[in-house]
Amino acid sequence: MIGYIDSSSFPVYTYGEMFIYPGLYSYYMSWTPTSLSGYFRIYDSSLSYSSYLFNDYDGLFTDKDGFGSYLGYYTFESVGITTLETNAEFVSSFATTNCSLLKKIYLPNCRFIGKFAFESAKSLEYISIPVCEEIYDFAFSNTAVSSLVLPECSVIRYNAFDGCARLSYISAEKCTDIRDGAFQKCKSLSTAYVPSVEVIWFDAFRSCINLKYINMKSCTNIMAFAFNECKKLVAISVPYLKWIGDCAFLDCMALSTVSLPAVLYINNQAFGNCNSLKSVYISGVCSYIGNLAFNSCSKL
Repeated sequence: MIGYIDSSSFPVYTYGEMFIYPGLYSYYMSWTPTSLSGYFRIYDSSLSYSSYLFNDYDGLFTDKDGFGSYLGYYTFESVGITTLETNAEFVSSFATTNCSLLKKIYLPNCRFIGKFAFESAKSLEYISIPVCEEIYDFAFSNTAVSSLVLPECSVIRYNAFDGCARLSYISAEKCTDIRDGAFQKCKSLSTAYVPSVEVIWFDAFRSCINLKYINMKSCTNIMAFAFNECKKLVAISVPYLKWIGDCAFLDCMALSTVSLPAVLYINNQAFGNCNSLKSVYISGVCSYIGNLAFNSCSKL
């Protein structure tokens, strides 16, 4: 045990392209020219977090009262690291900005990732967040991640992975809520395993032009434009689906079979221009089919 370290005693550290400003915003345990590891803590002006405890045994920074650890706002700006590994439980909004060389992150204890946390880290290709429960807006948008496994995640929020052009596979077994634009324009995405999802919101998979297979067997609501321009999606079978929003499957040109035994509402242009669609099963419980719902489905 070393003792308490007051935040005002931290200088500014530089190493090559790395600029770290611990001060009131962040603290670190160890670093090299290409990687950082340790515990980090956010500064909250409404709280009196001025002293931090360094435990030499396990190499962790935490506050003296034992609260959770954070990677704080703007912790790293224009930092020339390629690997980030931390046991922090929370990653705050804008945790990294302009970190163009960052390739890998390991966050084994992280439960929440804030808005724009790693947005536009264009070299970021590997993400390990095994216990993460919630990913906020634009957290990983426009990154180079190719495969995504989220075993504990329950909510993926607005545009969280928007524009991840190399992302080809998603597995989020416990996810129940995929928000607007979450995977929009993920042009390499071919497979999505989200069996527990209940609501897929607006534009969630829009323009995923290579999406061929999605397991969404628990889904009850698909909102407008959710799968618009998923041009390689061949079949959907959603046993509990009740609501299909406007243009939800518009321009899904390879879609050939649809099974919707519980659907109640099929809104305007829901399957418009699905010109390969041959078979649709809708039970007697369906009470509304909107304008042009199956427009230009010439093979139906």
